[in-house]
Amino acid sequence: MLTLEKLTAQHADTLTRAIAELRAAGDIESAEAEVYAARTSAEQRVAAAEARFAEEIQRRRDAEAERDDARAEHVQAAAADETARIRADHERALDQLTTATSARITALEETRDALRIRAERAETDLDTARTENQRLAEQLTQAPGTDADAAPAEPSPRPRTPSRTRKTSATRTSRSEV
Repeated sequence: MLTLEKLTAQHADTLTRAIAELRAAGDIESAEAEVYAARTSAEQRVAAAEARFAEEIQRRRDAEAERDDARAEHVQAAAADETARIRADHERALDQLTTATSARITALEETRDALRIRAERAETDLDTARTENQRLAEQLTQAPGTDADAAPAEPSPRPRTPSRTRKTSATRTSRSEV
């Protein structure tokens, strides 16, 4: 009997709910209100979801912008480091070239001075030799037993004059200064 009573109670409960649903379904205004409430609730949930979605998009954009500002800062720092390195390399190379050029100039000046001294000695030796040659030629023409009618000796070139030597030295000095 318990089962019959139990079944009867379940049927009565189910019937009561069915009647309430039929009344609710039969009531158009009530159904419209339920649909409107459900629609409003759904629209609110959609609006909230869209707002969360828009916030998430903005957060992503902000994070990307920060990240870009950080790749950009990193790139600028790397470029500044590279520029400083290139500048230092350039200055080092310039210093090396300056040192090498100065050494080369010094060597050339020393060589020029040595060559000038040798040239002046050679000019002096040449002048001395010409003078000696002229003296010997005069001695030969004045020596006894020489034929006065003999062909005169070839005239020797004029010895260098001090003014010509000075002019040559001055010219060389001005050339070396250039």
